Formats: sequence, structure tokens, C-alpha cells
Amino acid sequence: DLIESWAIEGNDLVIRSGFEIQDNPKNVLTIHDVYKKYEGTRKLSNKNLIFITSDDWHFRLDLPETIPDAHTADIPEIFVKRGKPVTPIIIYAPECWIRHRKEASYYVPRTGKANTFYAVLRPDVITRIY
Repeated sequence: DLIESWAIEGNDLVIRSGFEIQDNPKNVLTIHDVYKKYEGTRKLSNKNLIFITSDDWHFRLDLPETIPDAHTADIPEIFVKRGKPVTPIIIYAPECWIRHRKEASYYVPRTGKANTFYAVLRPDVITRIY
């Protein structure tokens, strides 16, 4: 997903994202009660949120301690760890054998042909198929 925006709506943090392909619907992630109402203002109750993207960027939002009711706030991001672009292996063959125990990413082109993946048991390793 590509993050399009984040905003405080009421007491909630709302993150909107979409895909690189424009025909897919947008995603909305709502984290409830990030702020609590207190005497005409909203007070931050959870600032320890760290987000990790699919390309391994780690960032947190610099949320303001208080926001007056009926106001919005700009929310800058702070990058904690730099990510790396995903470089998947493009699969053209009808079968793919994964015999190693390392993380890997594979991309299956939209050709309409079936692809079969075979892999060894790897409970502690992530394999991504795009």
C-alpha cells in the first residue's frame, strides 16, 4: 500500500492508503482513542505508535500533546529506520521451487497462466508473493 494521508478525526488516528494500481479500492485504518477529551481539548493518550511499511521503513508520527476541540493539526512523520525497496524475483516458469531458508520476494506477472510454488517448511521466514 501507498500511504496517502493521516489525520486526527475526533479522538481517532485515521490513515488512508491505496495501491499503485488505481482501480483498487482505498484502505482506511482507524486507531481508536489515540486522544481523550479533557476540558474542551483532546489530550494525547498513546504516542508510542510505530508503523512499519512493506518495504521496511519504520516511522512514527509526531502527534501533538493537545489539540483544541474542533481543530485539526498537521502531523509530521519521524523516520526511525530507513527501508529498502523490495526487489522481487520475477517468476515466468509454471513452477517455482523454494529450497532455501531465507526471506524472499517473488513477483508473478499477470499472464493468465497458473503458477505453482513448492517450498520447504520455513516457520520463521517470510515469503512475499506479488
